[in-house]
Amino acid sequence: MLDKLKKKIGFSDEQFLVSYEEYGNTVSSTIPLGIINGIDNNEINSTQNILICGFGVGYSWGGCIIESIG
Repeated sequence: MLDKLKKKIGFSDEQFLVSYEEYGNTVSSTIPLGIINGIDNNEINSTQNILICGFGVGYSWGGCIIESIG
């Protein structure tokens, strides 16, 4: 699903960070883990805006944009 979403919105691999490859499905912790990994690996910095989106059971979903803090 994530690969189809990435392709549909035209994001590159560098623009689309995932943490499930390292941790598996951590349910509601997946997005914060991905953000921390991105910061730790210098893939996210304080000058970037971040789009986060999650989806789950029953086609529930949500998303938001975290604006730059730098």
